[in-house]
Amino acid sequence: KVIEDEEFERVDFEPEERSGLITHPYLLVHFSYRNNSSPVHRGVFLTRQILGRFLKAPPQAVSFKESELDPSLSMREKVTLVTKDSNCMGCHGMINSLGFSLENYDGIGRWRDTENKKTVNSITEYETRGGKIINLKGARSLGEFIAEDTNAQKTFVRNLFEYMIK
Repeated sequence: KVIEDEEFERVDFEPEERSGLITHPYLLVHFSYRNNSSPVHRGVFLTRQILGRFLKAPPQAVSFKESELDPSLSMREKVTLVTKDSNCMGCHGMINSLGFSLENYDGIGRWRDTENKKTVNSITEYETRGGKIINLKGARSLGEFIAEDTNAQKTFVRNLFEYMIK
């Protein structure tokens, strides 16, 4: 319902719940399903467009059929179940870990502590381009890692340049 005399109202987020661009609601909703988060879509975006890492095409396209999975599972549990095959984990080890770090955000970018009456787990391990294992404790530590990563900085400049000249 639209009320013509109403204006937009500023909403302040808790600082520990946001980490710049990667937690902007527009970005989070773009890489989500219509009714829930999508760690895979978010992880692919972060891998390719933010960290500048290459992902090969999957050997076999698998469609995520959430309706066929146990509805009591969290999205993280569903994605883990669907991608557990060793053929998938070559890329999904990287994709999932990045996407899982944003699981505190629902499909429209709202902060959540629980999903399906379970505590959201956004803690994960990520293997850097250099082979180092780092602990990500949600979006804040992911944002700090990205800000300090020289490859992410180069990727940002390259993407900005490509955007500006097109």
